[in-house]
Amino acid sequence: MNESAAILNTFAVSHFCESARWTLDYKGVDYSEESWAPLLHVTRTWRMKRTYTPILRIDGEVLQESAAICEYIEERFPEPNLIPKEHRDDVLRLADEARSIGPHVRRMAYHAIGQSPEQLEQAWALNLPSREAKIQQLVFPLTRRMAFKAMKIDEAHAKKSEQFVREYLADRDTWFATGRKYLVGERFTLADLTLAAMLSPLARPTEHPFYPRMDLGAASEALIESFRGYRLLDWVRRCYAEHRARR
Repeated sequence: MNESAAILNTFAVSHFCESARWTLDYKGVDYSEESWAPLLHVTRTWRMKRTYTPILRIDGEVLQESAAICEYIEERFPEPNLIPKEHRDDVLRLADEARSIGPHVRRMAYHAIGQSPEQLEQAWALNLPSREAKIQQLVFPLTRRMAFKAMKIDEAHAKKSEQFVREYLADRDTWFATGRKYLVGERFTLADLTLAAMLSPLARPTEHPFYPRMDLGAASEALIESFRGYRLLDWVRRCYAEHRARR
């Protein structure tokens, strides 16, 4: 176990936060996770360069964005290795490509669970301190409207995002048609971790620290069911089963 007085600020259900959380867990870094409620978090981040999570506070540094956090963790805690030197460029390129689908997955997932506001409210309350959970409950109707507007979560944009994600999955399903296990080389890397995290809302692996505790509602269940059959999502579940130890 690596020793570190690290704090990871998250939205518990964010798949971008999950990539940072998973990297810390994979490395065995000692950290505490402090989750914030969507939009309420701005009261803490408005003076920062960016207002969103994840945020990692470690060794006197404050890092934002999952890509920067994951690369910092790799440098600070090199073992077990996630970015092999011989494959560094390919790993970072594929990790960046994986992050590009993150907003699309988030948009259609939120649009679906948004059909059941009670389930969305419960999802946003996961891992919150009791006081913040109570505040979040009071302002939820307002924060939901503001968040959905900011992220362009509506039927038209959700349909476009779904088409984008389905094309992405179809184009890459051949990657694993011949028994290939990893994206780069013969071992698990940051490219695998990032892509698995970005697709986790659709794969819903049982090893995820929060998704198994979420009650989704009918629209979300239907969306997830409609994505069954893609090899890439089966691969995501396998990555979680083999490499996502829960803290």
